Amino acid sequence: MEWFTIILAIAVILYFVLPKMKQLSPNKAASLINEGARFIDVRSEGEYKTESVPGSENIPVQAIISATKSGKLNPEEVIILFCQSGMRSSRATGQLKSMGFDKVENLGTFTAAWKAHTIAMSEKANAGS
Repeated sequence: MEWFTIILAIAVILYFVLPKMKQLSPNKAASLINEGARFIDVRSEGEYKTESVPGSENIPVQAIISATKSGKLNPEEVIILFCQSGMRSSRATGQLKSMGFDKVENLGTFTAAWKAHTIAMSEKANAGS
């Protein structure tokens, strides 16, 4: 029974912590956004319509594969993905990387996306001063 608890605890840690360790920082995302990276919200269309980050586009996680097949996503582009909690964007990042998209990054959460947008806009404003 004790081994089961230990294995379960390790599995939970890996499930919740590892995807977070591979997330892009809002500061780095802001720089990439200002350099022309695609900023993609992988939440559902309904979630996106309710509230979205300015400058982002919506490709729900369920549509990521079809977006690659239709040419809507290009493996040569820098792509930043985010969602509400970071789980869907982590899944979509993995899917794209397995298809040869080496320039895709997982920003993680909706909150991080807002921070990245705010930093990007501030950097643009300061560059124009």
